Amino acid sequence: MTLAKSAMLLIVAEGISQLKWVYFREQSRRLYDMLHFDNASRGPWGAAELMWSVRWHAVIASIGAFITIVALAMDPFTQQVIAYETTDRNVTGVAATFRNARSYDDRLPNSSSGNDIRGDLKMQLNVTAAIFSGISQATQKVAFTCGTGNCTWPIIHTLGVCSSCQNLTGTTKPKCSTPTYTETCNITYNGIFVQASNKESQPGPQWTTSELTLLNISSEYPLSGNDSFNGSLDHILAVLPNADTANVHFPSSINTYSCNLSLCQKSYNSTVVNGTLIETLISTSPLTFPLCGLSGSLSSTGNTWLDPTTQVETCPGFLDSNIPQSLDPTNRIAMLTDPSIFWINAATVQEMRIFIRDLMSNQSTSTTTAGTGAYSVDKSLANMLYYSNSGDYVETMNGIAEALSNNVIRHGPNATWQSGTAQVPTTRLKVIWGWLTLPVGSVVSSVVFLGVVILFSSAGDKRGVVWKSSILATMFHRLEGQDLDKRTLEEMESTAKEVRVRLGEDGEGNLGLLREGGQIAALNGAKDSGIRRRWFRS
Repeated sequence: MTLAKSAMLLIVAEGISQLKWVYFREQSRRLYDMLHFDNASRGPWGAAELMWSVRWHAVIASIGAFITIVALAMDPFTQQVIAYETTDRNVTGVAATFRNARSYDDRLPNSSSGNDIRGDLKMQLNVTAAIFSGISQATQKVAFTCGTGNCTWPIIHTLGVCSSCQNLTGTTKPKCSTPTYTETCNITYNGIFVQASNKESQPGPQWTTSELTLLNISSEYPLSGNDSFNGSLDHILAVLPNADTANVHFPSSINTYSCNLSLCQKSYNSTVVNGTLIETLISTSPLTFPLCGLSGSLSSTGNTWLDPTTQVETCPGFLDSNIPQSLDPTNRIAMLTDPSIFWINAATVQEMRIFIRDLMSNQSTSTTTAGTGAYSVDKSLANMLYYSNSGDYVETMNGIAEALSNNVIRHGPNATWQSGTAQVPTTRLKVIWGWLTLPVGSVVSSVVFLGVVILFSSAGDKRGVVWKSSILATMFHRLEGQDLDKRTLEEMESTAKEVRVRLGEDGEGNLGLLREGGQIAALNGAKDSGIRRRWFRS
């Protein structure tokens, strides 16, 4: 491109210099214009001066000057043609695995009883840890291996826990007692009852105390009967009076939330970039477990889905759109390999429901003693639920659901490793052809410009001059006159702005620069070339 640019500028410079003689051959012009043509052949600044001075009096020369100016951008444009970009290239033979769960069974099998109480204890510890980490937004990251530090996986569908909450504030009216020194409000929703109160002891000299409910949670797992289990783990009704402890009475509206924790399918888009896991939740879908009723302990279906190896009841779960019309337990082995089916241990899930219910049923009250400033709050778990996430109870429940998914299920004993693709960064050369538009267009324009200059130089009389940028032409055909003895550059430029000249033949047939006046009068009747006159105006 450097060679092309140099050749192009040489062509344009010589063309502008040649058009200088054509310009003065047509008619008398300011002698100073010759300086503009000469400067234009030397670089962009002179080209800009030429375009400003002659403007449309020399259209083709102005086009050449414009090409000279545009050539300044050729190098930056050329540099943009080739770009280096870093992309990830798939590699084989490098570990790329991600923790996933298609089933959940946290009870340890025992050959004699089919179950082991140690499984229950392990589940309870895991659930407790998950709830506390979910409240504090310290959810455990899902385990993965990525040998290169950059890995991708297809969309992962895993068994998890989802939270769905309704804000019942304003729609569920509390029933409150007539306040004296104690005001009690009862709220019932979907069969779940919860109470909030504000108690104040009888006024005394300065030792009046008051107890205010900050948060009260009533938790109950729904009975599913013996025919089907809809995946629901726990229904929670929570009230947050949000009352000022200095007030005796509750506000007219008590913040009330109804939340449901349930087993569901979670779909993630997971990648590892520079060793950091980036997991984006795409969607959640509810699950239904047909013929797996959880009514209190094991279902009463006669252990239809009894695992022949562990001797515990396992139940298949389906998306609502994939529930089959009929289920044959004899096809259990074939169903285990179906990627659209999830499996749970019925007893494990039932124990989890009971434990979550007991753990989440909690109340937090604050006690204030007037006159002493003494203030205390009881029940640590309820207090964490009340104060976490700046009081955003819905966000807190979402955190608990995410923690139960990651800490309990996806890291449970039945979790598996899903293979992905390891990638390594690689640099490749990219050609952006669009950036060549200006350089190529400039070169093509210079070639066309050269052809037009040749056409203009050869048009008209047969003695057309082809002097281009030669300094010999100005020496052999110099301007003569008694008032041209100027010694300084300023004097010469001042005179050149006043003197008008034309390239032509004198009375003796000698070619030279003729001053406007006597020398040029004899040439006024000469005919100019039609082509040149259209493009060089007076």
